[in-house]
Amino acid sequence: MRGNYIKRLNTSKKVLSILTLSDFSTWSSANLTGVIFTLFALEHIKDATITDVGFSSLLFLSVSAILNIPLGRLLDRTRGFLDENYVLVASSVVRGGALILLAFSTQLWQLYLLQAILGVARSMNYVSWRVLFSKFLDPKHVAEQWSVYDSIIAIGLGFAALIGGYLGDNFPYTYVIFIAGVVTIIGGVFPLFIHKEIKETVQ
Repeated sequence: MRGNYIKRLNTSKKVLSILTLSDFSTWSSANLTGVIFTLFALEHIKDATITDVGFSSLLFLSVSAILNIPLGRLLDRTRGFLDENYVLVASSVVRGGALILLAFSTQLWQLYLLQAILGVARSMNYVSWRVLFSKFLDPKHVAEQWSVYDSIIAIGLGFAALIGGYLGDNFPYTYVIFIAGVVTIIGGVFPLFIHKEIKETVQ
């Protein structure tokens, strides 16, 4: 009994660490672009205004909001958590690819389309990641584990904003967005390291 508890505890620590690292990569890259996104759009997107940038952000969040519930219901239909892990990996690939394409965009319709795709990726990430993270929380330390996660993410977002600002001051904005896309895709690799642990929860 004690041996099984220790095994579950070690598994949970590994999974939570990898998921935190994955989220750190995903949302730090988002903050990397956050501080220069409006400047990029005004400079590189033809005829773009601040209102257009605001509308693209509304589109991004609206698409995510619309997809959250149906995606959550779809994932709940499948036994186990492998589907959530696949969706989490896919979300990083979709988000990273959209950011890379955004770096080369020059038309307003391209900005809107890619923001919508980023909204899809956001929904995929939020729904799948939260299910996995919640599943492997230690019931005795739920608040502590969420607090550790939030502290790591907060630090990552802060430094990412600083780095994004520095890069924006010294390099073309397109470079910053391209780098953020690459970092996001790399972050999608991390959930593959816990595939075995997640698969075992079904058995």
